[in-house]
Amino acid sequence: MRVTNKKALLWSTVGATVVSVLSGIFLSPAVGVIIGILLSVIYLIVTNIDFIIELKAEFTEKLAAIDAELLRIDTRLATKPDLPLEGRYLRLQERNCPLFKRAASRIYKNAIAELDILGGYQILITDLEEVFYWLDFLFCHLHVIKSIKAVSFGEFKEWQDLDDWWMQNYLRLHRVAHERGADIERIFIVKSHHFAATVKDVFKSNIKHHINVKIGLQEESNGRICKTRIVCCSSMKTTNPCMP
Repeated sequence: MRVTNKKALLWSTVGATVVSVLSGIFLSPAVGVIIGILLSVIYLIVTNIDFIIELKAEFTEKLAAIDAELLRIDTRLATKPDLPLEGRYLRLQERNCPLFKRAASRIYKNAIAELDILGGYQILITDLEEVFYWLDFLFCHLHVIKSIKAVSFGEFKEWQDLDDWWMQNYLRLHRVAHERGADIERIFIVKSHHFAATVKDVFKSNIKHHINVKIGLQEESNGRICKTRIVCCSSMKTTNPCMP
């Protein structure tokens, strides 16, 4: 890197001083000082324009080198055994095929999105087999969890078929969870007392498997759901006709 031209600095100082003195004589001392300063700055910029351009180019080059080094570090970190996802993604991005690069980007973004959801303490599942995979782990194998609270809505048809595989597996999960000492509470949301009375067998089957059943009545206002109110609970003595 070059240093500031000392000769240019000297002549700019002398020139500014002369102009400042003349301005002070013919105008006023304050004007002379201001003009002297402005001329010094302008002369310094003009005489060192090459140095400024060179400095900018050198700075840009160093920034590019830093970016390249950071990319190499990211690549090395991503290809370590404990970061396989990033490593495979970066290797695919280095290929020339736009199709595979686009596919890799889509898969990577989806993975990041799912990890963000997990970071918010949520697991979003739509596939039934995958649902049972996680329920089996939660109810039967995650012994650190001693209390399970669940909410159910609109699944009464499946629950009423006690011989169905879905229902048998559902009851097995709850039985195992109870045997390992977990407390289970399930809130069944219904739209009316009348409907709750028609599915009492579902509540009875859950209570039989040591599940604390609560019934939540869905209340609407102007055609929109405004709140859900718990109307009865199996752990309390009640004469509510909804509860067996």
